[in-house]
Amino acid sequence: SDDQATLSNIKHSEVHEPSFSGGILATRYFNKHWGIQTGFFYSYTAIGISPQKIYAFQDPVGDIAYKYVTSSGYAYIKPSFGPPPAFGDSLIAESKHTLQSVHIPLMATYKLGKNKLTVSPAAGIDAGFVTGARAEVELTDASNHERAIINKLTGTKKIYWSAAASVDIQYKLTKKTSLSLQPVYRHALSPITENNVVETFPKSFGLRVGLSIKL
Repeated sequence: SDDQATLSNIKHSEVHEPSFSGGILATRYFNKHWGIQTGFFYSYTAIGISPQKIYAFQDPVGDIAYKYVTSSGYAYIKPSFGPPPAFGDSLIAESKHTLQSVHIPLMATYKLGKNKLTVSPAAGIDAGFVTGARAEVELTDASNHERAIINKLTGTKKIYWSAAASVDIQYKLTKKTSLSLQPVYRHALSPITENNVVETFPKSFGLRVGLSIKL
C-alpha cells in the first residue's frame, strides 16, 4: 500500500486468534511412492482488532459515513447515536473480524518408510474460495457506545491462490486404517483483497489430526 499510516495501523492492531479447519483429503498413488492429493476443507479464521480511531469520508453513494478498513476489506458505518457525521469526524472502533473460506488443494506427494510408520511430504497449489468476511465493531465516542454488525466486507476477493506444503505422518493401526498427523503451511500467491487500501497475502500454519482409511 502507498498509505503507510493505514498499513502500519493494520500491522500493529490486528492479532490472529486461534482458528480451525476441517475436511476430507484423498490421495491416489500411481506406484509405491508417488501420488496426487486433493480434497475439500472448510476454514474459519478469527482476527482481533484493537481499538483505533476511524474517520468519516464520503461513501460510494455520496453519503458521509465512517470508513473502517481491515486487512480483508472495508466497510462504511453509520452509528445510530449522535448527529450525522461530517467529513473528518472520528470515532474509536474495536472489532473482531472473521473469515470463512473453502480450500481445494492439489498436491504431489512422495511416501517414505514402511511397516507401521510412513512419512509423506507433499507440495502443490491451493484454491481458496472466501465464503464470508464479517466483523463485529464496537463504536465509541465521548458519551455513546454501540455495536455494529458488518455481514459483508467490501474489497474481499472471492477466490485466491496459495502455494501449499505438508508432511503427512501416519501410524498404521490395521491393514486399512492409520492415525494421521499433518503439519500444513500455506502462503498466498495472489491477494485476498481488490480495490482495498492494502493488498493482503495470507500465510498460515496448521496441524491436522485425523483417521486415514485405505479403500
